[in-house]
Amino acid sequence: MTPTLTQRAIRTVTKTTGTGTVRLSSAEALSDLTGLTGHALRVQSRDTQADQRTEYRCGACNAEVALRFRRNGRSGERTSFFVHALRADAKACSWYAGPDIHDLGAVQFGGQQEGWNHREAKRLLEICLKADDWFSDITLEKTIFGGDEPGRRADVFARFGEQEVSFEVQVARPSLETIVGRQAFYQKRNIDLVWVTSLSATSKLTSAAFTDLVVSNGGSILAVSEAAVEASQAAGELKLHQFRIAPRLGDRGSYCVWKHNMVGLNDILISPADRREANASAFGRAWLEQIGPEAAAAAKTLRENAAQGAGMQEMANAYRKLFRVCVAPGTAIAAEDGLPIMMAWLSALDGLIDNPQQARLPDQLSKRTEALLNAKTGAFWLRRTINLLDLYPEQAKALPDDIMRRLRVLQGSTTRKVEQQYSRLLAAVFPKFANALLARPPKYPPQLVGVTDRVRPLHSAPLA
Repeated sequence: MTPTLTQRAIRTVTKTTGTGTVRLSSAEALSDLTGLTGHALRVQSRDTQADQRTEYRCGACNAEVALRFRRNGRSGERTSFFVHALRADAKACSWYAGPDIHDLGAVQFGGQQEGWNHREAKRLLEICLKADDWFSDITLEKTIFGGDEPGRRADVFARFGEQEVSFEVQVARPSLETIVGRQAFYQKRNIDLVWVTSLSATSKLTSAAFTDLVVSNGGSILAVSEAAVEASQAAGELKLHQFRIAPRLGDRGSYCVWKHNMVGLNDILISPADRREANASAFGRAWLEQIGPEAAAAAKTLRENAAQGAGMQEMANAYRKLFRVCVAPGTAIAAEDGLPIMMAWLSALDGLIDNPQQARLPDQLSKRTEALLNAKTGAFWLRRTINLLDLYPEQAKALPDDIMRRLRVLQGSTTRKVEQQYSRLLAAVFPKFANALLARPPKYPPQLVGVTDRVRPLHSAPLA
């Protein structure tokens, strides 16, 4: 038994089996469950007859408890612990929180241990919200119920006018299941969801888990700090840091960095779809700035050529002004790779997105998709084609089922993928797709030079 197993609010449990009930310390009960996963325990509870199940209850309030697992981010050691099952009729229990837990730098909410950094980020966010008169009913750890699903605790809940808003604070690495589950839960209840991290946790933005969160959030992440508190109080409006993925052009190609700015309500209370569109537009504009005005003018000419379905010969002059800046192959190789056909297809998709009501555009996209499928080099581009259609499902409906089937079947017909060689150039010609073509998780966390932040680093203890 390790000390970490006993640093939880639930100190003892009662264990009931078919042979009777015994009282055990949490550490003793958990040692009996070695080797079980949370999934296996749920399956056991669901598939076993009620009178044969092993049931665990809190030693203080006799409420049902559940088994949870957590992996230590430093040592990698996996520990298990009990939490109170979240129910609408849950009883108040003194073991939800205790003064001894604060001494460990953690506090209990619903039986789960919460670190100081998470608690501090919520406190700062609460102050930011209270500076804005548009927000009311600001509540920490509000439990939201609905239907037959278990309730969820919103880290910070508020009303913006009549609209309910849940602010979810993440300073640890969230699982994709957590992200998707919370989004679905709040969407079903017409509650706006805003993901927020702590400015001191932005060093984790390089992890895959935070990448999932950034992508799910439309390509950016919001953060709170004492600087955000000061900005909110000075403006009388909620202000938060925003970190957005931005492109950079280097000697050997492109890479991505985090761009930081302080934003207000127009950028905070925005739907994921609108946020995604805004971030994609900002990414495209930033890429055109990176390549410079002369190359951007050449890209505009190529976009006009592509709309007309022009070949490489007609595009040659503008292409020569652009391909070196974007580190792309020369005109002869581009012609052999079938670049003009792909550009014509991108032009058709671009036009349909901007003008969905024009009757001729769905037919144009269908014809240019068929031309791409029939071209000798068409298979080189199919993976990128399908990726873009998946991003724009409404426009993909313009394609007949047989064409969609052919696209998905033929995408694996060649191992040669040329689209990456042209991604920087195509992002300049079609800025709307620059985010899809070039955006990648930055290799390094945000550089916070010049950003006022008095939030102490992660894993630090509260000041005395």
